[in-house]
Amino acid sequence: MRLVDVVRTSLLGVIAAALVSSAWAQPPSAREAWLKLGSLRIYEGDARRALEPIQFEAWGSGIAGETWGPNLFYIGPRVIQILSQGYHSGGILRFAHPLDVRLAFEEKGWMMELRIRLAKPTEAAPASFPSLGNEAGAAAGAGAGRQSGRAGSAAQAQEPRPRVEGVEIPEFPPTQYLRVRLDTPSGPLVASRIPVDYPGTLTRRGWVHIAFPIALFRGLGDTIDGRIFRMAISTDRPQLLYIGQIRLTRDLQPLLVNLTATPPQPQAGKTVRLRVRVDGGLSRVRVRWDFDDSDGVTVQAEGERVAHVFPTPGAYTVTATVDDVIGAKAPVTKTVTVTVQ
Repeated sequence: MRLVDVVRTSLLGVIAAALVSSAWAQPPSAREAWLKLGSLRIYEGDARRALEPIQFEAWGSGIAGETWGPNLFYIGPRVIQILSQGYHSGGILRFAHPLDVRLAFEEKGWMMELRIRLAKPTEAAPASFPSLGNEAGAAAGAGAGRQSGRAGSAAQAQEPRPRVEGVEIPEFPPTQYLRVRLDTPSGPLVASRIPVDYPGTLTRRGWVHIAFPIALFRGLGDTIDGRIFRMAISTDRPQLLYIGQIRLTRDLQPLLVNLTATPPQPQAGKTVRLRVRVDGGLSRVRVRWDFDDSDGVTVQAEGERVAHVFPTPGAYTVTATVDDVIGAKAPVTKTVTVTVQ
């Protein structure tokens, strides 16, 4: 074969490979590998260097962009900043290429994880979002600047609470639920009323961990196409929030429960301390207690640690029911016998 033919064949091969790798139906090998390992990192502190680069858009009267600061970083140098005025107003993340996560919709156990931080009442609404080279960030900055233009900057304004188009954001923490919408070729997939467990999962720097099953996403039809080109995030009430991490993780860990009573043989009228230790993977759990099953199992207390006083001697069967608050995993019931002297 002549040299020119070899070169032509090689060039055609390179062009064909490039076209296939960028085609809608072909996920990049790196993404496939991460999914097979049980984790896909969508955002970790830099939209430009994400697995699929991200641009930001306003949704409704909301604002979205990236920002940074000494108290805002989570896992990378930047965080996503979203100003939401309700379920249908917030921020949109647009991926440079469709994010093919069909595997996560086809297999059991996949969860979406977000690390968020809710703005405190003393934090002012953003005067600008650093554009980082994309028009969406610049537009967001312009929109936010209009809200506090007279002050010049959020830091200089020192407003007592964030404001959204003149509406004062309620006392912290106002948000109880998130709403996430995924735009796909088969139409939008929506997960509503995702509980924000504050302060149950609050870290020292104010970050809250949210995890919910992919199965919560619902579409208009029976067929789900798991290729995502946009993700919209909003809150149930006016809220300024930051997002430090978004990823998909496979969690097949069932609820493992250990129940103890201290002391197991107390004196009548003395306090018994009851505790449940739960290993539930990414699930947020709820523990409900019944202190005497002789009259049926009811809910008499909630929490992983409770205290109870048995007034009269006898043998009491204490029941602890542990369930996943979203219902992704099967509930577990444990009992212990407390013999009161």
